[in-house]
This record gives sequence, C-alpha cells and structure tokens, in this order.
Amino acid sequence: MVQNQISSHAFYAAELRSERVRIFGVLAFLAAVFVVLSVRVFLIHTTVLTAHVAWNFGLAAALH
Repeated sequence: MVQNQISSHAFYAAELRSERVRIFGVLAFLAAVFVVLSVRVFLIHTTVLTAHVAWNFGLAAALH
C-alpha cells in the first residue's frame, strides 16, 4: 500500500490544530480526575487510594 504525502499548508495547519485539541482534551481529563480525587480526599475525607489500588495502577503503568 502506497502512502502519499499531502504537501498542503492548510492540511498541515489542520493536523496541528487537531493534535492540539487532542492534547488539551487529555490534559483536561487528567485535571478533572485530579480535582475529583482532591475533593474526595480533602473535603469529603473518603478515598480509594489504598495499597491495593496503588498496586493495580503500578501494574497498569508497567504494562503501558
């Protein structure tokens, strides 16, 4: 299968905008998770960050 490169400035700019939106989306999701966990830990005093959960997160990070 042959892949043709499109040498268009407009296409390149659109590709960069798409990547920027994707990166900001991931950062917004991580920020939302951080805010929710912070509220649970500091305001409600409930958390799911036990040793068992930390072990699972560590294994998931190692597999990624």
